[in-house]
Amino acid sequence: MRTDLGELPCQAVVIAAGMRSSGLLGALGHPLPLQAGKGYSFSVDLDPAPRHTLYFGERRAVASPIGGTMELSGNNNRLDWRCVVAVALASRHYLGRWFDDPDDLVGLIRDPWVGGRPFLPDGLPVIDRVSGHANAFVATGHGMLGVTLGPVTGRRLTEYVCTGRRPEVLEPFRFDRLRQ
Repeated sequence: MRTDLGELPCQAVVIAAGMRSSGLLGALGHPLPLQAGKGYSFSVDLDPAPRHTLYFGERRAVASPIGGTMELSGNNNRLDWRCVVAVALASRHYLGRWFDDPDDLVGLIRDPWVGGRPFLPDGLPVIDRVSGHANAFVATGHGMLGVTLGPVTGRRLTEYVCTGRRPEVLEPFRFDRLRQ
């Protein structure tokens, strides 16, 4: 593998770079049609704070003790404070009235963050060998479930890399399904 620091000997490479995966795969001749789902996150002190991750399904928000959500607004990292406020408001249904007025949030919220979560047109990730490259693999496009599905993706992809045989469970996540 060639890097900015020179050649790095390796037996296999896994491209698992979120929204940057398409550009890296493009360099190998196989770009992906990734679309960014903009994810928002921030930190806040709560008393009591959640002791484990909470998923607020009907509000499509998460707390862990940070809040997070997602919007579709193109591939950019512009933070929209209205989305941060929306996450905070959604969390009150589950976490109680941890602030009185949305104007209070400016003083309560720390480290607001935004970044692209990679989605593919059919909503499924790609977990496969890169065609034409015997030792290049890809694992991307998990959308909002990247952290959740990362361990099982890594385990099954490791099996594929080490044995050379695609585990049956990875069949739905083939790269070539996007070229049909």
